[in-house]
Amino acid sequence: MLNVHVLLTIIGTLGSFFVVPLNALLQECRKRLVGAGNAIVVQNLGKNAAMLLGLELYSLVVKWNVPLVGVWAVLAWCMRGLSLRFGCRNAMRSNEIKHIPYR
Repeated sequence: MLNVHVLLTIIGTLGSFFVVPLNALLQECRKRLVGAGNAIVVQNLGKNAAMLLGLELYSLVVKWNVPLVGVWAVLAWCMRGLSLRFGCRNAMRSNEIKHIPYR
């Protein structure tokens, strides 16, 4: 059981190294469009709405007795598809982003 806790701690720590700079980048880009305070509000609203939707979908799937491996496999394929779709779209528009200032 200790190994599971160590593994989850490592995954969470490594995930934060990705999420924290990503949030800073999102807030910096949004600040130019809607202002600093509104950028954080809009971002948090989107996160909370996505979390509630995901929780509702997961609750329905558990109610239907779908195996957990199946749930995670479908989630992984959906995330893969979204990443490919939006990643390719953003790569094509990457020349629009000139420079993000660092402070």
